[in-house]
Amino acid sequence: MPRLLVDPALEEQPDHSSAMYQGLRTAIIGNTQTTEEEAAERLTELWRTARDDRTVRWQAQLEEDARIAAEAEQERQAQEAQEREQREQAAELERQEAEKKKLKINDFDDNRQVDSSLVPHPSAYAMSKLEHFEYVELWYFTQAGCAEAAIEAKSTSDDAYGLTKVDGFAAFRRVSDLKASRKVVQDHLLSWRDFDIGKTNLLYHIDKLKWPKKHQDALMVFFLTIVNHEYRVRPRGEEALVIYASRVRYNWHEFLKRNQGYNISLFNNELFQTIVSEVWDIARDQGLQGQSFQKSYNQSRS
Repeated sequence: MPRLLVDPALEEQPDHSSAMYQGLRTAIIGNTQTTEEEAAERLTELWRTARDDRTVRWQAQLEEDARIAAEAEQERQAQEAQEREQREQAAELERQEAEKKKLKINDFDDNRQVDSSLVPHPSAYAMSKLEHFEYVELWYFTQAGCAEAAIEAKSTSDDAYGLTKVDGFAAFRRVSDLKASRKVVQDHLLSWRDFDIGKTNLLYHIDKLKWPKKHQDALMVFFLTIVNHEYRVRPRGEEALVIYASRVRYNWHEFLKRNQGYNISLFNNELFQTIVSEVWDIARDQGLQGQSFQKSYNQSRS
């Protein structure tokens, strides 16, 4: 049905008694006794009926237009809301990214003061070794090792990364985690004092790194057995005990990597006696050649 373009209420009622409608009046009168006035009234009634029909259609048309407009407005508002939400989400993500990049300082406990003793901190390289449960020389945990780490930390950027192989895969790690010290002293060449300080600091840091308690306890008993061994009071006793500790701890880590770990806290006296014999053999050569014990030992191991 064609769309109405004008409100029927605005239509002006025609004058059906005028000469313009003479033909229609004549057709209505025909052979009846209907008068001109009655015929004009009949035409007016027909027009009013048609207008009423158009009025109903007009109202329905207005309602349909309103419905379509309301749906379009609702869709527009929904689209605007979606676009606004997307803009807000993008702005929130941008804010979060900016927040991540912002330099922050950690909070602190108002009621906590500095510890009564400050434990020297080893290098990032040594801590990385411990984090991966790998063998690392005790020298890194001595006063000399921690002092060098403090100096190195002030001059090296922790943000520098290098490529390395981890579990068979290439991975990026901080350069400071990969860089061994050129001044490192092998465990078997440590003085008794440095050995004692190093093992204490090592045990402290593996506890901080939450090593398995079983492994911590085994290492603690291992070191306690060494420092309390009766052979310490014997000539060359401390040298032999440091060498025993050096070899066994390195061997223990190697076996752990192969999933063949053993209880390091169980002291092997037979192995120790073999080392004692080696120490005395080296000491005799040292006396004959006038060399230091460390130099003679290194030559015997090369």
